[in-house]
Amino acid sequence: MSGDPGRPATVTLRWSGVERAEVLELVGDPLGAVDLAGRSLEADAIDVELTEDTSFALKATNQAGEATASVAVRVVPYPVVHRLVAAPDHVVPGETFVLDWEASGAVAQIFEDGVPLAGADALSGRLTLERHASTRFTLVVANEAGAEVEQTVALAVGPLQNLHFAAAPVYVVPGDTVTFEWENLGGRALRIRNADGEPVCESHDLAEIREGSCAVEIGLEGTHLFEY
Repeated sequence: MSGDPGRPATVTLRWSGVERAEVLELVGDPLGAVDLAGRSLEADAIDVELTEDTSFALKATNQAGEATASVAVRVVPYPVVHRLVAAPDHVVPGETFVLDWEASGAVAQIFEDGVPLAGADALSGRLTLERHASTRFTLVVANEAGAEVEQTVALAVGPLQNLHFAAAPVYVVPGDTVTFEWENLGGRALRIRNADGEPVCESHDLAEIREGSCAVEIGLEGTHLFEY
C-alpha cells in the first residue's frame, strides 16, 4: 500500500475465530500497542494509519495460555513527478525542443495525446524532438502498490509572436534610465539594439525571453530609437 509522512496509508486489520480469549492485544512494530478498547474479542476490525513498513502481532490470552497471529504490511512512497518540461514550449514547425522529466516511483511512461512516446519509459530522461503541430505530453508514474500520479505539459507549434513591448518612461533627462518590458511566444534569443545597432539588452534564458524587462541608461539628450 501507499503512504508517506505527509499522507499516511490506512490499513484495515481484521480478525475472526478467536475463541475463549480473556485479553486481546495488538502490537505493531515499530508502531507500538494499538488501542482495541470497545472491540470484540471474537471478531472485529480496526483501521490503522501507517507511514512505514509495519509488522503486527495479535495475541489472545486466557488463564490456560496464549495464542499469537502476525501479519506484515509494506508501505511504499506515493509516486511523485518532480519535473516535466518542454523547452522551449512554443516553437515554429520543425524546430527542435527538449522534453525533460524526472519522477520517483516504480514505473513511468510519457504519452503524447494518449499514445506511448517511444524512448520515454524511464523515471527520468531527456529527449530532443521536433513537431509540426501543437501537442500535449503526459507523464504517468506508478508505485509498486499501483498508485498513480500524472502531469501534463503542452507544446505550442506556430509562428514566433511578440505580445508586448514597451518602454517606460518615454521621456527622461540625460542620466536617467528607461525600463523595457516584453512578452513573447517562442524564441531562443532576445536582443534590443539602439539606433547604432549596439545591443543594450540580451538574453538566452527561455523564461526571460517569454517575459522580462531590463533597464537602460539614457546618456544623451535627443530622441532615441530602439530595435527589438
